[in-house]
Amino acid sequence: VFVFPSLFEGLPLTLIEAQANGLSVFASGTVSAECNVSETVRFLPLEKGASFWADEIKKAMPFERKSSIEIIRSAGYDSAKSAEFLENFYLEKWCL
Repeated sequence: VFVFPSLFEGLPLTLIEAQANGLSVFASGTVSAECNVSETVRFLPLEKGASFWADEIKKAMPFERKSSIEIIRSAGYDSAKSAEFLENFYLEKWCL
């Protein structure tokens, strides 16, 4: 389980990494819904408090951990492809 109670957040790559590793993710509602690429992220309100969060996590157990790496890659989060894209971009732009 990966728990991410954040007050202010954009698109946290730590949540993408947690999903790639097959973890069940519990994040606050302030986190961008864009990060839910494997459908294993549950958004919870911070206002409900720690005991509510703990109960929600307990309800989700047991959780079978499965790798979601292919889902993550197909969503565009692949460091090798990103590096290749940037390399080609800069070579085309600056090394004509």
